[in-house]
Amino acid sequence: MLRLTDSDRAGIVGFLGRDPYLNLYAIGDLDERFRPYVSWFGLRRRNSLSAVVCIYSGAGAPTLMALCGGEETAAMRQLLLDLLPVLPRHFQAHLSPGLEDILLKD
Repeated sequence: MLRLTDSDRAGIVGFLGRDPYLNLYAIGDLDERFRPYVSWFGLRRRNSLSAVVCIYSGAGAPTLMALCGGEETAAMRQLLLDLLPVLPRHFQAHLSPGLEDILLKD
């Protein structure tokens, strides 16, 4: 798991751009006005991002965005497992099917 920074922006854009309709809200979170409120995390395989999530904390409870296509599910599951120790105690989540069980574990 990597905490992504401004230097990773091109990789984030490239990853999210693979499915812009699925990732529309996350793409919007790349806007400069949201930068102070968004944390980006990724999983890198073979020198490129294979999963990306963002946590938006600009209003109310933080919101985790973990959306992926079918072929990316295994990488996203691994990223979420890696993130468990650093996730806030309470948050909202937007998840693709097949990911919810990771967050339901005690």
